[in-house]
Order: sequence, then C-alpha cells, then structure tokens
Amino acid sequence: MRQNSGDQSDTKEEAGVGIFSSWKPIYFLVVLYSILLILALQWLTIALDFSSR
Repeated sequence: MRQNSGDQSDTKEEAGVGIFSSWKPIYFLVVLYSILLILALQWLTIALDFSSR
C-alpha cells in the first residue's frame, strides 16, 4: 500500500481546468450565459409574438 506523503495532495485547488485557471471563471461564464440566454429568449418571445396582431 502506497502512503501519501504530506507534501503532495491528489486534489489541487490551483490546478487549471482546461483553458481556465480555476473554477471561478467557469461559474461566472455559466451565470453570464444563462442571463444572456434568458434575455435572448425574452426578446424572441416579444419579437415573434403574433397573437396580438
């Protein structure tokens, strides 16, 4: 059985995730994408609403 020495950890907080340096930019982009998607869907709903015509 291999023991883990105290100086190395299997999970590093500072390890990059793909092109991102940490998880915070990923969370920020998900929130930003969600807000932009909601706004785009709202605009499409208003622009394509033919029930009042």
